[in-house]
Amino acid sequence: MIHGTGGKFFLLFDRSLVAFDPATGSHEKLADLPVEPRGSLALHDGRLYFASGSHLWSFRLEP
Repeated sequence: MIHGTGGKFFLLFDRSLVAFDPATGSHEKLADLPVEPRGSLALHDGRLYFASGSHLWSFRLEP
């Protein structure tokens, strides 16, 4: 889980990426992931990065 822009949190599950808004309690599935994420979650310049095995994956957030 990582705190993102606009007060939202981004969470990785076994095969999905979810945005959670604690102000409203709402959540939104952003993507089905092609791999199981294993490792940290980082946010940089509008992209979320995560590891799966020895590979680095990223997801571009909508502006």
